[in-house]
Amino acid sequence: LTFTFERGDENTKIVVELFGQGNIAVLDETGEVVRSLETVGLKSRTVAPGSQYEYPSSRLDPLTISRDALGRHMEQSDTDVVRTIATQLNLGGLYAEELCTRAGVEKTLDIADATDDHYDAIYDAIVNLRQQVRSGEFDPRLYTDDDDAVVDVTPFPL
Repeated sequence: LTFTFERGDENTKIVVELFGQGNIAVLDETGEVVRSLETVGLKSRTVAPGSQYEYPSSRLDPLTISRDALGRHMEQSDTDVVRTIATQLNLGGLYAEELCTRAGVEKTLDIADATDDHYDAIYDAIVNLRQQVRSGEFDPRLYTDDDDAVVDVTPFPL
């Protein structure tokens, strides 16, 4: 999310990164980082005071993936199905487990043992999830621990 503040003497942007551990960067009107919550030094970009801010590169949208692309991304992995879905499809652990459950695919299945039938079932689960999201079929849920502290929120029951 990018918030732009326009003032008479200068303009400021606040960029909120809502992925991974998250971060917030304050930019001057030239796009230089004035301040950041966390300093990030990656191969692809740096977020630190004095650096020019670069938006992260676009990642795969799991809700628009084709069946062929799903197969290609899954085959790039050397771990199990759930970790592959979490990382290769950018869904994270919680939704990767949900897709495995919906697809009827054992989450610990080694990716080398996954078949086209497994990929078809996973793809069908993605299509169903896509339809649920696009149609607005939401039934939000709060998940709490034993002390009633909220540990997660989802747009529908998992």
